[in-house]
Amino acid sequence: MVKYDPCRDRDRAGDLKIDTHLIKTQQDMGEPRESSGTGTSVSAAIPGGPMAIVDASLLVILFAILPLEHTPGLRYLLCFLLGLRGFWLLARQSDRSFLHRGWAVLPWVVWASASYFWSVAPEKTFADLKHDLWVPVVAFFGLYQVFRCRRSLVPLLWAVAAGTLTNAIVTAFGADSAPLPLPAVSRYFSTIGYSSTYALYFSALALPWLLGKGGWRLRSLALAVVVVNVGGAMLVESRAFLLSLALLLVVVAGAIALRGRRRTALAAGAAAVVLIVVFTLVNRDRTGVFTKGGGVAAGLALVVQNEVRFGIWPRWAERALAGPVVGVGFGRDVPPVTLSPAEREAMLAVDKFAAMHSHNIFLNVLLETGWPGLLFFLLMLGQLSVQFLLRVSTQGGSMSQSGLGGLLLIAGMLLKNQTDVFMLFGPAVLFYAALGCLLAWPRDEASSS
Repeated sequence: MVKYDPCRDRDRAGDLKIDTHLIKTQQDMGEPRESSGTGTSVSAAIPGGPMAIVDASLLVILFAILPLEHTPGLRYLLCFLLGLRGFWLLARQSDRSFLHRGWAVLPWVVWASASYFWSVAPEKTFADLKHDLWVPVVAFFGLYQVFRCRRSLVPLLWAVAAGTLTNAIVTAFGADSAPLPLPAVSRYFSTIGYSSTYALYFSALALPWLLGKGGWRLRSLALAVVVVNVGGAMLVESRAFLLSLALLLVVVAGAIALRGRRRTALAAGAAAVVLIVVFTLVNRDRTGVFTKGGGVAAGLALVVQNEVRFGIWPRWAERALAGPVVGVGFGRDVPPVTLSPAEREAMLAVDKFAAMHSHNIFLNVLLETGWPGLLFFLLMLGQLSVQFLLRVSTQGGSMSQSGLGGLLLIAGMLLKNQTDVFMLFGPAVLFYAALGCLLAWPRDEASSS
């Protein structure tokens, strides 16, 4: 008796067996189409049967609701459904590759969770662990198992497009310069607080399709994602988004140039330059371009000169070095609890938001989880980055595409969180969920039963 493998869904017509997963993937990536031998080919919008449609729907809905402010319950539900789906697939196909590919996630999760026992604010730590780590990691595991059974990353692009659309609507109605502002939309949530973070992550995930050799439909959808996100960032004047995306394009240009695609690399480099110019013009009140007689270079120098974070970081760094070796407890809101009134006043003298957090992901991880936590956090990012980098450098086609997407997502997270800390509920779910999708691809047939 042959054991049923939920990852092996094939169309059967007598003795003819056609792998619709492989054919669809080749079509999406622009690869030659295989024939059944009789001149017949099979293509489906979502290969893999009804459960593939359910999996894709859960992913699309999850990404679509993340930019919406009042959806924590639905986020929990969808992430746990994906987690249960992942455990079901794991039990049916005995795929243990997660432990090989994602093992470095476990030390980080275990150590951050253990910080609850020595946290200075256990209630805050427990709440932040649920929102910002446990639920995102459940989505990470579930989507890893789901995409191990699928031979196409296209549902991920659909989810990115859905999330971009929702994020654009929230931004358009919530920004200060919105044409039709709605009081019900939180200004902080729809401007630089969250929307620019979502926009950067979505853009990083769409870039591999835009710069790849896939079909024109997928490339057009990816282009629309990037354009819409850039427009939203311009609406809210997000400095971090424009500069981070420009740096991502520089990285992409270098990677593409190494493969001999010089025209595409030049286009990516030119887009990076345009984004930097747009940054200085959109933020002319900060940069002084055209308003104080300065040019683009002078505007960038003025931004660096007036950056308040250069006054915030040393104070939090001093606090981290003087704090416990194991940290004060996981959660962005935990370190401020330890500030004395004098320290808080000194922070507020620098900037009104200085006492909220360190405005740097590495400093905050050090403050929250100590030196062991920072080591585990860097180990996780490094181990995942090495796997993605190997795919980009040694493989081609869809494997290289998934590797580039993973590298850009990690780089985008680090760039966006160098001047702020937004690894919170929504952005954290997006980051870990997308990593699970990309890390699972492609499926190694030898690793399943």
